[in-house]
Amino acid sequence: MFQRFGIRSVIAAPLQVKGKMIGVLGATEKSEYAFTPVHVDFLKKLSVSVSLAIENARLFKNVQQELTERKRAENKLIQLKKDLEAEIRDMNVLQMLSTRYIEGNDFSFLLQEIIEAAIAITGADKGNLQLLDPSTGKLKIAAHKNFDIHFLKFFEEVEAGEAASCGMAMERLERVIVEDVTHSPIFKGSDALDVLLDEGVLAVQSTPLLARSGRLLGIISTHFRQVHSPADRELRVIDILARQAADIIERSQAEEALRKAHDELEIRVQERTAELEEANQALQAEIKERKRTEATLAENEERLKLAQKAANAGTWDWNMLTGELKWSEEYYLIHGLTTDHEPYYKNWFKTVHPDDHDMVSKAVAQAIEQKMDIDIEFRTIRPDGNLCWLNAKGKTFYDDVNRPVRMVGITIDITEKKKLQAQLLQAQRMESIGTLTGGLAHNINNMLTPMTLSLQMLKNKFTDEQSQRLLNILEKNTQYSADLIKQVMSFTRGIEGERKIIQVTELISEIEKIAKQTFPKSIEVRAGVPGDLWNISGDATQLHQVLMNMCMNARDAMPDGGILNISAENLLVDENYARVNIGAKAGSYVVITVSDTGTGIPPKILDRIFEPFFTTKEFGKGTGLCLSVSLAIVKSHGGFIDVHSETGKGTTFRIHLPAVATGTQETKDLQFELSSGKGELILVVDDEPSVRDITSLILETKGYKVITADDGAEAITLYLQYRNEIKAVIMDMMMPVMEGPQSIRALNKINPEIRIIAASGLTEKDKLAKVPDNHVKAFLSKPYTAEVLLKTIYEVLSAK
Repeated sequence: MFQRFGIRSVIAAPLQVKGKMIGVLGATEKSEYAFTPVHVDFLKKLSVSVSLAIENARLFKNVQQELTERKRAENKLIQLKKDLEAEIRDMNVLQMLSTRYIEGNDFSFLLQEIIEAAIAITGADKGNLQLLDPSTGKLKIAAHKNFDIHFLKFFEEVEAGEAASCGMAMERLERVIVEDVTHSPIFKGSDALDVLLDEGVLAVQSTPLLARSGRLLGIISTHFRQVHSPADRELRVIDILARQAADIIERSQAEEALRKAHDELEIRVQERTAELEEANQALQAEIKERKRTEATLAENEERLKLAQKAANAGTWDWNMLTGELKWSEEYYLIHGLTTDHEPYYKNWFKTVHPDDHDMVSKAVAQAIEQKMDIDIEFRTIRPDGNLCWLNAKGKTFYDDVNRPVRMVGITIDITEKKKLQAQLLQAQRMESIGTLTGGLAHNINNMLTPMTLSLQMLKNKFTDEQSQRLLNILEKNTQYSADLIKQVMSFTRGIEGERKIIQVTELISEIEKIAKQTFPKSIEVRAGVPGDLWNISGDATQLHQVLMNMCMNARDAMPDGGILNISAENLLVDENYARVNIGAKAGSYVVITVSDTGTGIPPKILDRIFEPFFTTKEFGKGTGLCLSVSLAIVKSHGGFIDVHSETGKGTTFRIHLPAVATGTQETKDLQFELSSGKGELILVVDDEPSVRDITSLILETKGYKVITADDGAEAITLYLQYRNEIKAVIMDMMMPVMEGPQSIRALNKINPEIRIIAASGLTEKDKLAKVPDNHVKAFLSKPYTAEVLLKTIYEVLSAK
């Protein structure tokens, strides 16, 4: 390279910074030249100076670049700070608006707050908020700021698509921004442009206010005195404001509509109340008139009427085209169904007793075909297996082409009525059988007398062994026939024994002693009598026979052993109790109970057990007269018997005998003082509607409040809802869905301090064996009277 440029002599020194070579410093000569040490030393020193100069220049450049970047970052931070401050300011505005709304400020005041917030967010000079009038479909100014009257009058109403940013936003349902009104095609050649310029407006933006459904509620617009293009941040915040404003407007409009609807409903309720009061007065007048015309009905007809009134009645509506049924709440209760049961005709028909299917089907078809009202009585089977008698009455409706489309009616639970009718029929049948058997017994006795006398003569005449054996057989059977006729006579006429004051305690003690001595050891005999038991008036021998008959039947019902329980108690029978028990009268009674844990009596024969000669025992092991004679004896003493039995669980007989006053005992014709409540809430749980109704009526009459449940599951639901108000629970021990013991345990888990009164149709308290002692505060034996019920509740509530 040196030769190409003609260089003959060269001197060079390296350029170094911190030991690192950054270049070379040299000198050349085209002729031969001898460089001296002085030259070399000078070049070395010069290379050091040049290296430092180059390094300083590079450092200076780097500093300049760093300062430039730092300045740029500082400017960016300043802008970010401004943006953040603006963001905070806008959020404060939105928060303040929410606070004002929550405080419940006036709607017009809130609209004014919204437009002022929009002006503050966008930095505008003016602004207005328009609401859509549904009746005209036009926008109307509802709030504004900084406009003169001419502007407000010109834009008082705006239609969709009109030459204005709000009109275009209304048509498009999206924001319209006009950065310069003088160059915008929206305002070109329009009167609106002149109005804007007169107002000093050069730019405008209009944002629609949309409901959550997308429906237009109004427009919010902000106006600027200078040409202006809103920043993205401003538009983002104005969108948030628009959403907030739309929610406020929509909710306020909904509240106003609700208020108007409430006012209209209030007027309708008042009108309807007046109509109902008028109708009620007319109904009361009609009821009084009917009562006057029905005053001559017989006592038994009156009882049947009361039983029907006590039964529940439910309404139904059958859509015959779809098969769908609409039931009232009472109808579900009558059938023992829950409200989740699908009420279709085919489902309802399955509840009808199979033996009544044809009768019901034919009755319905006949009513539809002949266009007549339906009125039928039939049986239904509840989910718990209980049989229920119903009376259904209804009317069919037809369409224009005479097609049946609907049947509407009412169903009444007449089970109690049927039971009373059965009792009356049984009493009439027993009376007829008594008359017949009484006549037969008289004639047979007339025939047995000469036979008995002749046998004595024949025994004296024929003394051989064979003749004596045959005559003994005849004598034994003749005597058996005579004894049988005596029992028949006891049934038909009663036995007029000598009436004396009897201490029931001694009578039961004698029976207990005999039973323990003579009955199998596998039968446990129990007896329990209170110390304050009243006395009765009667024939001790006859009553002894009644109790022995009951005990022997109990013994025969427990071939494998069991428990025979004999007890007694005082009972004051009130009118309600007497109304549903044929032969009962209001007054004081001693109730002797004989119960067993044997095989029980099948329901189909329970109503026949008091018939003479009816027996389920093998031939030769029973005459079928024990219970009929016992009933006759009890009736002759002015008493009555009721029986409760469960197949496989046992039977309970309750013998009611009138009590008498002695020197230390007074029963003043039921002049007892019934304890009254003070508004305490009582939960009554029983699957029998008649029991719930009469119990609730007695408690409410005496100052208590009552809620009812028809099974344990519903009882638990009600208790969870009213646990702080409920003071006591009356719990039936045998119910569908959830039985009493299970329900009691569940309630005690909820509240160990709960006061529960158990109730059972069987008197033995062994029914409570599955329930811990501290879970039940008292026990009610069905049927109970008003005095027993109120006294028990008073004692339970008063106990600490």
